[in-house]
Amino acid sequence: MSHQEKALILLVDDIPANLQVLGHLLRDEEKYSLAIATNGSNAISLAKKHKPDLILLDIMMPDINGYDVCRQLKSDNDTKEIPVIFLTAKTQSDDIVKGFEVGAVDYLTKPFNKYELFARVKTHLKLKKSIEELNQSTKELEKNNKQKDKFFSILAHDLRNPINSQLGLSHLMIDQFDSFTHDELKENLQHIFSSAKSMSNLLDNMLTWARTQMGKIQYMPVLEDISLLIKETIKSLLPIAENKNISLQMENEVVSNIELDIHMISTVLRNLITNAIKFTHPGGKVLINYQIDHKELKVEVKDNGIGISEDNMKKLFNLESQLKTNGTADEKGTGLGLLLCKEFIDLHKGSIGATSELDKGSCFYFTLPVKNF
Repeated sequence: MSHQEKALILLVDDIPANLQVLGHLLRDEEKYSLAIATNGSNAISLAKKHKPDLILLDIMMPDINGYDVCRQLKSDNDTKEIPVIFLTAKTQSDDIVKGFEVGAVDYLTKPFNKYELFARVKTHLKLKKSIEELNQSTKELEKNNKQKDKFFSILAHDLRNPINSQLGLSHLMIDQFDSFTHDELKENLQHIFSSAKSMSNLLDNMLTWARTQMGKIQYMPVLEDISLLIKETIKSLLPIAENKNISLQMENEVVSNIELDIHMISTVLRNLITNAIKFTHPGGKVLINYQIDHKELKVEVKDNGIGISEDNMKKLFNLESQLKTNGTADEKGTGLGLLLCKEFIDLHKGSIGATSELDKGSCFYFTLPVKNF
């Protein structure tokens, strides 16, 4: 139930005059929507269909008495959380106890005081809303805890490989230093550097992603030329592309000032372009294109690399089904870069996605809303 919606109360009584009195009192409050059932069977059916926020239930009814109606509602997963208040002329303590035993949250005896009725209805609706909010918070907490566990599992696993590689190679070089030629030493140092660089990138992405989960990264949009941002990102990544003999080009350079967070979008561009280089064979090409249409900026990073299978496409941007694939030069990755991209694009109220075909290449894209264009 949202703040704008009225709470739905189901009134159940086989005597029309009683329903009329209840309906008149509650409608005067103008806070509630009402549904009416004149027997137990109808009450159960309406409860399953409409999921009322509260049920005011008479006990003495001809087909199914209120106790049995309450039992059936509480035994059904779809209706068990709906609070039931018995409203009846039965005043014996045994009857009241029985009402609580079958699952009612409260008990009002006829004739009732209207202010007491209002107070109890208001109390139990408020309590139901609090319970729903608590349950939602619990689900969010459980989800966050699972993500945290997954995060640390990834961290432990993916740091182990580069650390072990550096330890093993550096120990070998120290132990057999005099037996290595100058070229062999240089090659081994290059391996250690590449491994350290990989580990550094991994830590950068992980720490940044962790900060987004804790709400420690502020979204700070400014007016920026997207073409300049793309050119600067390409310039910083040219050495990586040239090392694999990959052509890295921007298809258009029209000045387009867009409101965006420079750090976040630079991070998104860097991750998408780096991935394109990683999964493209030497001699291939990566093209970056953007266009503005219908008040939306769309940036595309296209490659003619190895592509992604249909099954793996479903794992993109998802921590629970993390996709880890080595690049064409055996570059390592964790998939956390794409998670970070999604976090940043979500903060911009944009969208991110991909299309791909095995052995033909991929196109990763993101969109941003454009104001006053």
